[in-house]
Amino acid sequence: MKRGAERDEVYGEYAQESKGMDLWLYQNDKETQEIWRLLEQGKVCGVDGCILEEDLARQKRFLLYEEFIGKDAVDVSGYRFYTKEVMEEFVERCVEKMQKLINPGNC
Repeated sequence: MKRGAERDEVYGEYAQESKGMDLWLYQNDKETQEIWRLLEQGKVCGVDGCILEEDLARQKRFLLYEEFIGKDAVDVSGYRFYTKEVMEEFVERCVEKMQKLINPGNC
């Protein structure tokens, strides 16, 4: 396991790539508009003893109307931890799994 400054440097690069990949997915995924439409329509519900409804509502507003708005295109070609190919494959697998969970008889 890495320690000290080396660990912090790796974590910082990992965190930066994570944020960059979020933005890249928002800017490039073919389903972004539909996901945002559904998120906007979704009801905010808290979880008793875990997270307050108003905290989730604030997070939802930030995600929908602030986090990615007006950001320049991001270049993920040199990413070390998150590659475009890995994320596209991950998203595809997640979608397939959700389809099976939501509608197991028709997949």
